[in-house]
Amino acid sequence: MGYPEQIREFEYDPSFPIRGLWFDSLYGNLIKVDAYGNILVFVHGFEFLKPSQVYELYSNKFLQLDESRVYVLNTLFNLPETYLIACLINFFTNSPEYTSHKTGVRCGNLSMSFKSIFQVRPSSVLSFKSIFLVRPYSVV
Repeated sequence: MGYPEQIREFEYDPSFPIRGLWFDSLYGNLIKVDAYGNILVFVHGFEFLKPSQVYELYSNKFLQLDESRVYVLNTLFNLPETYLIACLINFFTNSPEYTSHKTGVRCGNLSMSFKSIFQVRPSSVLSFKSIFLVRPYSVV
């Protein structure tokens, strides 16, 4: 199964991604943490979530760095990847064709976890970068 064609319409916004985010592949969240793993900022796709929503998923507002679950996006090379992850999570979570649940999305009999969406990204980032090279963003 490939990604839907609508994904080709994504345009890179360089103001969104920052270095040092963690991606929680269980719940599909981009998270900014302090040096001790305390959650400071919490984003699902492009939606910044409220503290009450953080406590629903992370009861003590803390996330331990577990390499099987958390991927650290801390280099300049990760910025397009960070944006791609946010685009994909946002697309699948908000699309009327997909039903969102805590750890992924479902479309009919097909179920995709956020981890599986994330695992496809290395090859996707290459084509994503080439799309952005062809379609430069405009600075206002």
